[in-house]
Amino acid sequence: MGLVTHNDITLVGLLNLSPRLPMITIASGSITMVDSYANVETEGEASSDDLAEILGGEEGSIIVMNEQTSVNDITFKHGTTNLFLDGQTDKVFTNSTDKMTMIKVGSEYHQLLFSIN
Repeated sequence: MGLVTHNDITLVGLLNLSPRLPMITIASGSITMVDSYANVETEGEASSDDLAEILGGEEGSIIVMNEQTSVNDITFKHGTTNLFLDGQTDKVFTNSTDKMTMIKVGSEYHQLLFSIN
């Protein structure tokens, strides 16, 4: 990964919101982010699944996720592992246009934005 510096902005690593949108499947409540933008799918294409942990990224990494399909609901679980969400409450994807944006702080991912579309 390259280092890009411009004025007060230094970009290292994950932030690359390219049109290539990988699909990441939940496995035992966890996903590993390899890009800054990804579709998330339930494990075994189940009708619903819980996401409690996000692996990957470095301090300050910003990630954007959306649901792979509108058929499978994904619940982001607050505080059970390393996800910390607004209002200390779980958030649910019910539509493929829903988005979750988070930033990595230490080993935790903190919610920046959650949109239900």
